[in-house]
Amino acid sequence: YLNPSQAIAHKNSFSKTAGLSVGTVSSSEGSYVVSEMKNVFGSIGFALKSSDVKSVTLTGNNDECLAGWVDVDYNGGEPVWTAKVDGDMMSSKSIEITVGGGASSDGSFFPNTKYYINVLPQTFEGGLTLTIEDKNGAKAVRVIDSKIVLARSERRSFTKALDNELPFDPL
Repeated sequence: YLNPSQAIAHKNSFSKTAGLSVGTVSSSEGSYVVSEMKNVFGSIGFALKSSDVKSVTLTGNNDECLAGWVDVDYNGGEPVWTAKVDGDMMSSKSIEITVGGGASSDGSFFPNTKYYINVLPQTFEGGLTLTIEDKNGAKAVRVIDSKIVLARSERRSFTKALDNELPFDPL
C-alpha cells in the first residue's frame, strides 16, 4: 500500500489520498460481511499563523519511515505495517504537505486552520523535524527532540502554530 510521501493538504482534514483502513470480508449464503475496519495510520495535526506558507515537511530524527510503500498485515485483527526498504516501491523517510483544497486564493495554507498529516504509527525516539517553506522559498525549521509516541488511529496535534516565533531564513 502507498501512503504518499507528497500529499495535498485539506483544511480541517488530511489528504484525500492518504489513509488506509483494513478489515476482513467473509461470505455466507451469497452475501458478504465486512468486519470492523481499522485505521492503519496515526495523524499529526498542525496550524500555521502565517498566510505565506506553501509547504510543510515532516521527518523523523532517527531516519524513521513515515510514508511511501508499506506492507500491511491484518495480524488477527490489529493492522501491523512493515516498511519496504528496497526495490522500486520503497518507504519514505519524509512527508511533504502542500496546499490543495485547503489553500487560500494565492496557493498558501490558510492561517490558524488545522491540517493533518497521516503518518505510519510508531515511537519517534529522537522526535521529529518540521521544515516550513514560505512562498518566497525561505525556510524555518522546528526540531522537537523529545520522544513522541504515535499510536495507530491516534490523532495528535501541536498546541501552538508551527511557525509561531520561528524566523524564516533565506535559502
